[in-house]
Amino acid sequence: MPIRENHPVFPSIEGLTKLWRYMDFAKYMDLLTSRQLHFSASSRLGDPMEGLWTDVCPSVFTDQLSVQIAPTLALAAVDLMSANAEKMRNHIYINCWTANEHDCYLMWKSYARTDESVCIQTTMNRFSRAVQASSLDIYIAPVNYIDYQIDHFPSGNCFIPYLYKQKYYREEHEIRAMIFDGKNYQLSTLGVDGNPPAGLRVDVELNDLIESVFINPNAPSWFSELVKSVLKKYGIPAIVEQSGLARRPKSSVS
Repeated sequence: MPIRENHPVFPSIEGLTKLWRYMDFAKYMDLLTSRQLHFSASSRLGDPMEGLWTDVCPSVFTDQLSVQIAPTLALAAVDLMSANAEKMRNHIYINCWTANEHDCYLMWKSYARTDESVCIQTTMNRFSRAVQASSLDIYIAPVNYIDYQIDHFPSGNCFIPYLYKQKYYREEHEIRAMIFDGKNYQLSTLGVDGNPPAGLRVDVELNDLIESVFINPNAPSWFSELVKSVLKKYGIPAIVEQSGLARRPKSSVS
């Protein structure tokens, strides 16, 4: 099973947790036609601090190592660790979801670039089943939000920096699936340019993945029928729902 469980770095996620992914119609069609999820290299996600250390991590890690080895060696080790964290940004691939009980106005505004957009809703159990046939190991975890000026996270595993983001993203409630491209990383440690790809594609069973498709609250009236017809064409028995944000006041009764 590609979802790696019982890993000390990744906390378990309750199976019925609802996960949401917002996308425009072009990305929706790409998902349906390719039957693949896109994982972006973390260096391409748009957050300049993605995968990097906080301001205080170097001093904290140096102090921790200085208990075990000479301070000069600790400084050198921390410099190497920091450089490796930078390098890892091209070898950790991420597919982002948000955890919530319902769709979210902020997420529609942030990630649905047009009114003709949708939100895929799944659950943790469904996601696990959907990627079960993949040959790649997939790790999934919630994101913690901290102040990068005063907070730090633990050391000891290359995935740890990817379990944290700046506090300004807190409202995203992100759950992220991650893949480590070990082959190209090993080439880079040998000084060989492995030309890591900008993204990875992972086969997915859409009937397991998609529980519901929610329609952008600002979508035109014809768009819902288009979304339904496309699901039918590809044989996906998902429910199509209008976002609750589209609700309008009831007419007053005189």
